[in-house]
Parts: sequence; C-alpha cells; structure tokens
Amino acid sequence: MGTDNGIRGKNGVVLSLLDLGNNKLRIVMDDVSNQSGSNKEPWKHEIVVTWKDYDEKEILDNTLSDEELAGLGAYVVARLAATKKHS
Repeated sequence: MGTDNGIRGKNGVVLSLLDLGNNKLRIVMDDVSNQSGSNKEPWKHEIVVTWKDYDEKEILDNTLSDEELAGLGAYVVARLAATKKHS
C-alpha cells in the first residue's frame, strides 16, 4: 500500500458501536456522503441502513463466528456497491 493521496469516494458507509448497557453492544451502519471527494472535508450523514445487537463479550473478545464476520463484511461491500449505483 502506498501513501494516502487524500482522495475519497463521494459515498461511503460508516459503522459505529453503541453501548446499550446490560452487556449489549449495537453495530450501526449508516450511509454517508462527501461531495468534495477529499478526506479533509466532513462526511454528511444520509440514512441509517441497519443495525444489529450483540453480546458485549462477543465483540470485545473478537469471538464472533466466521460466518457472522463474513456476513458483516459482505453487507458492507454490498452497501458500498449500492451507493455507487445510485450516485
């Protein structure tokens, strides 16, 4: 991997981790946009795509199943593809 050139796509996906209490965490996926295409500009929230709740231990100990991790990754790539098709 070379040096970061600071150029970004105009659409993206953000994953965030929300502490729900009671040893539960939620992964939230949002679509974002950055019309300048630069990493120096702020990203604008577009829509909440989805979310899923997990036991805190699964996330913090990195013990999600390979199937769960693959599904999450596949969903991210599918969402990025969808934002590309609609840009």
